[in-house]
Amino acid sequence: MKPKVPAYLVDKFDCDNNADWWKVEVARVFRINTFARVDGWANITGQQKRHGWVWFYDAASGLFYQLEGQTGIIMDFDDGDYVPDEIVMG
Repeated sequence: MKPKVPAYLVDKFDCDNNADWWKVEVARVFRINTFARVDGWANITGQQKRHGWVWFYDAASGLFYQLEGQTGIIMDFDDGDYVPDEIVMG
């Protein structure tokens, strides 16, 4: 599932700012209030790097998901390429 929203803007935002923006979009578009910006390590270029992304809870399915702000792709919560070490609930 990929929402029709602007992609990550390299010259405007770093991944943390982009993750904050996505938190607002997830709440606004999907009316989901249970979400968090996550900071940690992600393997998005073939190696582990510091990164920010979004977690959210879908009450209809009872599942948590991860959203990669640089691509707009929603992933399963247990994707092993993303390892959180700081969670900021919003």
